[in-house]
Amino acid sequence: MSFFRFFLLWCCCFYPCYQLTAQQLTVVEALKQARQYNPTLKISKYNAALVAADSITAGLKPNPAINFQVLQLASSSTLPAGANLLSREARQFWSQLTKQFQVKNQRQNKIDFAKQNYALAELLYANEERNLYFIVANQWLDTWILQKRVQIIAESQANIDTLVKINQNRLKNEVITRTELVRTQILSQQFDAQLLELQRNYYNNLQVLRFLTGVKDSISIAEGQFMDMDIAESNDSLVAHALNNRIDGKITKHQIKIAESNVRLQQSLAYPRPELGVLWNPQNAVPYVGIYATFPLPIFDKNQGEIQKAKISVQQAQTVSEVFVLQLDNEIKRAYFDYETQKLKLQKFKQIVEQSQQVLATIRYAYLRGNTTIIDFLDAQRTLYNSQQDYNDALYQMKQSYINLLFVTGKLEKLVE
Repeated sequence: MSFFRFFLLWCCCFYPCYQLTAQQLTVVEALKQARQYNPTLKISKYNAALVAADSITAGLKPNPAINFQVLQLASSSTLPAGANLLSREARQFWSQLTKQFQVKNQRQNKIDFAKQNYALAELLYANEERNLYFIVANQWLDTWILQKRVQIIAESQANIDTLVKINQNRLKNEVITRTELVRTQILSQQFDAQLLELQRNYYNNLQVLRFLTGVKDSISIAEGQFMDMDIAESNDSLVAHALNNRIDGKITKHQIKIAESNVRLQQSLAYPRPELGVLWNPQNAVPYVGIYATFPLPIFDKNQGEIQKAKISVQQAQTVSEVFVLQLDNEIKRAYFDYETQKLKLQKFKQIVEQSQQVLATIRYAYLRGNTTIIDFLDAQRTLYNSQQDYNDALYQMKQSYINLLFVTGKLEKLVE
C-alpha cells in the first residue's frame, strides 16, 4: 500500500510539471506536426521522385547502332596479278550505322503515360497524408480520453481520501463503526489500482502519438477548442464537396486518364518501328556506299493483347469511379447521422452528471451529520464516477464521429492548410 501512495504522490507532483515542460498539442497542431515530421511520410516522399524518373526514361530516343564486318579471301588463286592474301584486294569491309525510329507518336505517348503516372504518384502521396491525418486525429483523441479518465479518477480519489481521514477521526470518536471506515478504504484502494492502469495506458498512447507526429521532445494533450470547422450543411452539399475535394475521388478519376493514355500508347505500339541507316562497303579495293532499312511486317503480332487489356482497364476504372460515388454518398449519410446522434446522446449524459453531482452533495452533507449510511454515500460516489465516465465516453464518441465526418467529406485535410 505504501508503494501505491508513493506512486500517486509522484504522479501528483511530477505530472503537472510534465504538462508544463512538454510540448502541448491540440489536435490541429498534431496534424500539422505529422504532416511535416511523420517518419513514414518522409519515406513515402521518395515514391513520387522514383516515378518521375520514368518520365526521363520515356523521353529517351533509341541509341544508334554501329556494325563492323571484315571478310578475308581464303584462296589466292582468284587474286589479280601482283596481289596476295595480305593485300586489300583480298578483303571486304562492311561498316554500318543504323537507328531505330519511333512512329505514330510512340515517344510522345510514352511521355504522356509516364506523366500521368507521376501525377498519380503525387495523388497517392496526398491520399497517404489524408489517411495519416485520420490516424493521428484518432490517436490524439484516444490519448485525450485517457487523460480525462485519469483526471476524473484522481478527483474521485481525492474526495475519497478526504472522507477516509474524516472517518478515521469519527472512528476515534466512536461516531461510526470500523466497517464503515474499511468500506471507504476499499474504494480508495480500488481507485489506486485503476489509476495505475490508466497511467500506463495514457503513457503508451502518448508515445504512439509522439511517433506519429515525429516530435522528439515530450508532448502532452492541450485542452481547449477541439475543432472549429462548420459542418452545418445538408447531405447533398457535403457529398458535392467530397466529390470535388476527396483525394481518393481524384485518384479514381485520374486512373481513367491513365487507362486512356495507356490505350493510346498500346495502339501506337502496334505499328512496327523501322530501323534505317547508311553503310560503307569496300569490296576487294572497290568502295561501295549504300542505305540500310529494316521494316518488321505486322502480320501476326499487332500488340492485340496489350490493346485489349488497356481497353478493359478503361472500363474498370470507369466502373470504380461510378462505385466510388455511390460509396461516398453512403459513407456521408452514415457519418452525418452518427454525428447528430452522438450530439443528442452527449446532452443527455450531461444532464445525468449534473443530477449525480447534486445527489452526491446532498448525501455527503447528510452522511457527515449521521442522517444516512455509508452505503448510500459510496453508492452516490460510484454513481457520479460512472456518470462522469459515461459523459466523457459520450464526448469521446461525439468527437470521434466528428473526425469521421470530416474525413469522409474531405474536410479533415483542410485543417492543415
